[in-house]
Amino acid sequence: MRRACAVALVLVACRSAAPIPEHRRVERQEIAGTRLLVDAGLPGPVDLLVTPAAVERGSCDLLIHFHGAAWIPFQAAGGRPLCVAAVHLGAGSSVYERPLIEPGAYQRLVAAIEEQTPPVRKRYLTAFSAGYGAVRAILRNHAEAVDGVLLLDGLHTGYTEEGDVEAGKMEPFRAFARSAADGGKRFLITHSEIIPGYYASTSETADDIARAIGLQRKSGLTRRFGMITTYEASCGNLLILGFRGDAAPDHIDHFHSMAEFLAVFLLLEP
Repeated sequence: MRRACAVALVLVACRSAAPIPEHRRVERQEIAGTRLLVDAGLPGPVDLLVTPAAVERGSCDLLIHFHGAAWIPFQAAGGRPLCVAAVHLGAGSSVYERPLIEPGAYQRLVAAIEEQTPPVRKRYLTAFSAGYGAVRAILRNHAEAVDGVLLLDGLHTGYTEEGDVEAGKMEPFRAFARSAADGGKRFLITHSEIIPGYYASTSETADDIARAIGLQRKSGLTRRFGMITTYEASCGNLLILGFRGDAAPDHIDHFHSMAEFLAVFLLLEP
């Protein structure tokens, strides 16, 4: 049954004299577990971590992360029964989207990873920044095989001649958001206030999804995850969190806060 969502998205800039906390810099720690390099037919290898909790349980939830240093998603896994596959292919969303849009690419990626893991129960995609390109490619063709998505300040698209976000490129995310709002999937989106200028910002794409679903925005400056939230909007298992900050370090903060965001994401139980 579809869950009712209040339609009351207000596009208001939330500004105040409230101080912005110091930027997050997560201390790198020793990571327990079995770490392997997997050849999945992508331009670069997949760095895989099987946590001790996954081995002990004899099964795991698989988290495939796109873009950024592998130790951050590995460390975010903590003591959970997770298998974490980190894919870092370089700069720009196209380097992630092109190889994953190829027929059979996602199936090969999952098969290569799961050859090295205990039996997998749930499959999640996470991405920071440009990694959203891989997520878009996968959702376009394999959304039914994905149980949840976590996007860390990384959902962009181009503009139409009228100045709107490109609907075709947003539709895979809109459709997945509808499934999350209905309670069948998990979807957590975070965004900063950075304005690229010549393509749609993460704020604009988050607003697009909120409008498509009909989310009520709860505004207010709150210190969370070492940052300042400007609002949150949710329905079912869909959650959007907006944060202050319009500079490069503010963008990096989202990645360094992955452990906290992952904890919230995993509580969005379908």
